[in-house]
Amino acid sequence: MEPIPKPRTPKTTWPLTALVSGGGRGAPAVCAAIVIGAAALVAGCATGPAFQTIEPPQAGHAAIYLYRTSSLFGTGIKHEVALNAATRGTMVNGGYMRFEVAPGETMVRARGCEPPALAIAVASGEVGYVQLQLTNKTFELGGRYYFDYGCRLVQRNEADALAVLPSLRAVMN
Repeated sequence: MEPIPKPRTPKTTWPLTALVSGGGRGAPAVCAAIVIGAAALVAGCATGPAFQTIEPPQAGHAAIYLYRTSSLFGTGIKHEVALNAATRGTMVNGGYMRFEVAPGETMVRARGCEPPALAIAVASGEVGYVQLQLTNKTFELGGRYYFDYGCRLVQRNEADALAVLPSLRAVMN
């Protein structure tokens, strides 16, 4: 009677481990793609200091906080922001901006938003809050359907804004 051979355990290597450790031919290309992909995700995000607290406006002024919540979808999309037709910076994913303004009505604009502007009235010593929300747009062109992101500006109250602002970082323009 012949002895029963011992079953061999196949050596298992995860594909990514093999590529990163040099076990595959495409390791340098895969590593480069991973690094470039990670950099692209970070490039579209706010990198300033984390939100701490609402800063009151200077005497005789009002303040407006404009923010965009962090989302995986639309990460790289940026929006040029203007107050009363003066460009003030570019809003990115997961960021907030604080503006000192004259009391009264201020037109907040963001390129690509529908409608393109929001009028917000803020009295002296008060703070106003505006959220830039991404929206999904599907459109037909030449018999084909395409998907794109749009945005809208929404005025928020302090409680709604404070529920989100602590998770955001300042946009440094």
